[in-house]
Amino acid sequence: MKKALSALFISTALLVSGAQATVADSYDKALLAFTEGEVQDAYILLKNVLQENPSHLPSKLLMGRILLIDGYIRDAIIEFEEVLEAGGDENLVLAPLARAYLFSGKYDKIYDMLRKQKLERDTKLAIVLLAGTAYVRENERDKAIALYEKHLPAYSSSVPLLTSLATLYIDNGRLNEAEQLLSQAKQIQARDPDMLLVMAKLNESRNEFDTAMTLYRQAYAIAPENPSVMRALASALAQRGHYAEASDLVKEIEKQTPGDIQNKLLKARILALTENQLEADKILTELSEQLSLLTDQQLSQKLELSLIAGVVAYINGNHDLASTSLSRYLSDRDATPELLGMLIDSLLRVGYVKDALNILKKHEDVVVQNIQVASLACELYLTIRRRFKCEQLMPAIEANFPNTPEVAILRSKILLNKGERDEALSLLADQLADSEKKEVLQLKTILLSQQEAFEDALIYAKKLTQKEPDNAGYQVLLAEVLIRMGKLDEASVIIDKVLEQHPTLMGAIVGKARIDFANNDIEKANAGIKKALEIDKKNVSALLLAGQLNIIQNRFEQAIEHLVSAKAINKNDVRPRELLVSVYQQQKDYRNALSEINQLLAIKRLSATYTLRKAELLIELGRKEEAQKQLDIAYAHWTTQPQRLIQLSKYQLSAEDKTGAKKSLTTAVDIAGDDIIPYLELARFYIQQNDLPLAEDATQALIEKFGDNPNTFLIRGELSQAKKKFEQAFTFYKRAHEANPQFTLAMIRMYEMAQNGHFRDEMTRYLSALTEIQPDNYFARHLLADIYYLDRSFAKALPHYEALLTVEGLTNRHFVLNNLANIYAEKDLQKAHTFIDQALQIAPDSASLIDTKGWLLALSGKHKTALDKLRQSYTLNASSPSLHYHLAYTLAELGRYDEALKVFEENKTFEKSFPEKEKAILLRDSLR
Repeated sequence: MKKALSALFISTALLVSGAQATVADSYDKALLAFTEGEVQDAYILLKNVLQENPSHLPSKLLMGRILLIDGYIRDAIIEFEEVLEAGGDENLVLAPLARAYLFSGKYDKIYDMLRKQKLERDTKLAIVLLAGTAYVRENERDKAIALYEKHLPAYSSSVPLLTSLATLYIDNGRLNEAEQLLSQAKQIQARDPDMLLVMAKLNESRNEFDTAMTLYRQAYAIAPENPSVMRALASALAQRGHYAEASDLVKEIEKQTPGDIQNKLLKARILALTENQLEADKILTELSEQLSLLTDQQLSQKLELSLIAGVVAYINGNHDLASTSLSRYLSDRDATPELLGMLIDSLLRVGYVKDALNILKKHEDVVVQNIQVASLACELYLTIRRRFKCEQLMPAIEANFPNTPEVAILRSKILLNKGERDEALSLLADQLADSEKKEVLQLKTILLSQQEAFEDALIYAKKLTQKEPDNAGYQVLLAEVLIRMGKLDEASVIIDKVLEQHPTLMGAIVGKARIDFANNDIEKANAGIKKALEIDKKNVSALLLAGQLNIIQNRFEQAIEHLVSAKAINKNDVRPRELLVSVYQQQKDYRNALSEINQLLAIKRLSATYTLRKAELLIELGRKEEAQKQLDIAYAHWTTQPQRLIQLSKYQLSAEDKTGAKKSLTTAVDIAGDDIIPYLELARFYIQQNDLPLAEDATQALIEKFGDNPNTFLIRGELSQAKKKFEQAFTFYKRAHEANPQFTLAMIRMYEMAQNGHFRDEMTRYLSALTEIQPDNYFARHLLADIYYLDRSFAKALPHYEALLTVEGLTNRHFVLNNLANIYAEKDLQKAHTFIDQALQIAPDSASLIDTKGWLLALSGKHKTALDKLRQSYTLNASSPSLHYHLAYTLAELGRYDEALKVFEENKTFEKSFPEKEKAILLRDSLR
C-alpha cells in the first residue's frame, strides 16, 4: 500500500469526488465498451456518469480520449486540461493531450511538455514523437531530427522512434542511415505496418518501385483498415497508373474518415491524373473554402445629420441633436472656437470619436485659439492613444497661452499618458502647488493613488468632493482611494449613494464590483463587471477587474481576452501586461509570457523586477545563455542588497551560471555586515557544488565571525554529511538543535539522515528522550511516529499518532489519520475506515488517501466500490506500485484475471520496490 510516510515531506493536491455505485458501474461498463471498440456506447455511458458526477476523473479522462477519437479536439483538450487541473497523473494525461494539441496546432504546448522531468518512459517517448511531428509540421525538420537523435540512445528499441527518424533521414537524403535504423526496427518488430511504409519510401527514394509496391501491399495486408496505410497504398497505386484500385481504396477511406482533408487531396489527385479536371477542381475549391479563415466584418456607421437647433440642444444636454445641428451649420459657415468646442464635445459624448477627430484635423488652427477647446482636443488625442497629435498642438497652445495653469495641466496629462508619473507629479507640485482648481486636485489624486501615497491622495479627493458634493465622478474617485486603502465600508456607502442617483455610471459600477471582489463575493463581482462591460466594453478598469476575476476562477482564456483588450486600449499601462505574464506562466505558455515581459521592459527599461522575470521565463524555455545575460543586468541593480543577491544566485544556478551565482554570493558576503545569512548561503553553495575545500574555507570564515551558534553547527553538519562523515554530521545537527530547541531545520536534517538509514536508532532515542522531557513537542512526536512507521513498528507508532490526534489545529492531520488507517487495516477494519473517512473529509483530493480508502473497501469485500476508488486514485497517481497491486487484487477478486495481469504488465510494476512486492508477485503468479 502506498503509505503517507510523513506530513512533513509529502503533499499532494488532487481532486476526486466520491462516486455512488451507479457511477462506478456505469464507468466500468463504459471502459469495457471502449476496450471492445464500442466507442459510441462508451460515450453515452460516460455522459450519464458525468451528469451525475462531473468531477469523476477517470470518466473525464476516458471522455477526453473518446472525443479525441471522434475529432472533437477542442472538447477533448478541455477534458484533459480539467483532469490535469484537478491533479490527474500527468503520465496518463499528457500523451493524449499532446496529440490533441498537435491536431489543434498548439505546438508550443507540446514543446513545453518536453521540459518536464519526472515522466514515465512511455509518456516521455510519446511526447518526443509528437513534438517531432510538430516540428515537421512547422517545417523545422532539423529540430525534429535533433530531438529524435537526442532521445534515441534511451529508446533504441522503440520502433516508432526508429521509423520516425528514418523518415526524416530519407527526406534529407541520408538513405544509408535510414536503412540502418529500419534494419534495427525490423529486428524488433518485423510486421509493423508503419515500419513497412517507411521501408517502401526508402525503396522509392532508390527508384526500386516494385520492391516498394510489395512493401505497401504487405503493410495493407497486416493493417487493411488503417487509413494511413490505405492512403499510402492508394497514392502508390495512383502513381503507377492503377487508378481503379486506388479509387476503390479512397472510397473505403471516405467511409471510415468522412471529410478527411488528406483523403480529399488524394481523391483530387487521382481525378486530375485521370483527366477528370472539373471534378478535381470542385474538390480543391471546396478544400480552399474549408481551410480559409473568415475575417471579422468591419462595420462602419454612417452619420446622417439634419438641422435642428444646435446651441439650444447643447445647452439642454441633448448632445446627439447638438452634434447633428452644429455639423450642418459648420458645413456652411466659418468655424469659431466656441462652436467647435460644442460640436467636438457633443460628438464625443454620443460616441462619434472619428467624426470629432475629422473636425479637429480640419480646424486645428482654430482649435488652438481657445484653451478650453485645445484642452478638449488634447484629451481626445490622449484617450485614443494619439499622444503625438497632442504634442504637435502644444507649441501653438503654449505660444497662445504662455505660463497658464491650463498648459501645465496639459503637460502633466501628457506625462501621465507616457507613464512618467513622478515627472507629472513633480510638474504639478512645482507649477501648481497651491492650485485649488478641480482639474489639478483630480490629477493629484490620481497620480498619488498610482504612487500608492493613499493618505495624500485622500486629502485631495476629499477637497474635490467638498468643492462639488454633487459631482458623482468625484465621489467615485474618493471611493476608489478608500478601496485602495482597504476602507471598504466607507467606500461602499459612497458607491451605493452614487448608484441610487446614477445606476449606469461606469465608475460606480466598477467600484461596486471591486468592493465585492475585495469582500470575496465573486458572484456579485462577476455580475457587476458583466454589467459594466455591457455599458462600455473598452473601459480599462472594468477589463482589468474582469481579467482578475477570471484568473481566480481558472477561466484563463476569458482572462486573456479581457487583458489583451485592456492593453490594446493603453499600451503604456503595465497592469494588464503584468497580469498577462502571470496568466501565461500559470498556463506554462512561456513564449507569450516572454513577449509581454519584453513589452514591459520597453515601457520600464530599468526595472530589475521585469529583468528577473524575463530571466525566469528564458530558463523555462531552455534559453539559459540569454537568461544569464538578463541576470547579469539584475546583478548590476542589486550590488548593495545582500538578500536580493541571494535570491539572484538561485536563479543563476537554474540558468547553469555557477560563476555568476558564486559572484552574487561573494558580493553578498562582502556587504553583509553582521548578517549571517549570506555567509551561510555561500558555504551551502560550495557544499552543493561539491567544492569541499572552498566549503571548508567559507565555513571556517563563518565560525570565526559568528562563533558557535545553531546556524554554524548546522552548516558544519551539512559539510560533514557531504564528506560522508555521518556520525560527525549527526553530532553537529544534534548540537544545533540542543543550542536552540526551536530550530526545527536541524531536527529535519537528522530525520532525513535516519530516513536514508543513517543513525536511525540514535535519532529514535533522541526523539524518545525529547518527547518524554517535552510531551507537548508535537513536531518531535510526529517525527518519532514516522520513523516507527517507516520501520513498520506499528505498535510503537500507534500511541504517538493517537496522541497527535488530540492536538487541536495539527498541521496535516489527514496524513496522521491515513497512517492510522493503514495500521488498523490489519486488525480492525471498521476503525480503519473511520480514520480514513476523517482524513478524506480534510483532504478529499489526496491520491494516497483515496488509495487507502479503496484498499480498505477491497479488504472489506466491497470490491466494486473499491475498484472505482482505486481507479480514481490511479487517474491521479498512476506510478504507485502499491496502487497497482491494490487494483490487480481487486480485479482478481471480481474474477477479471486478464485485466488484473494487464495492470502489472502495462505499468511495469515489478521494476520498482514497495512494501507489498512479495504479495504482488504471489498474486501475479496465481493469475497466470
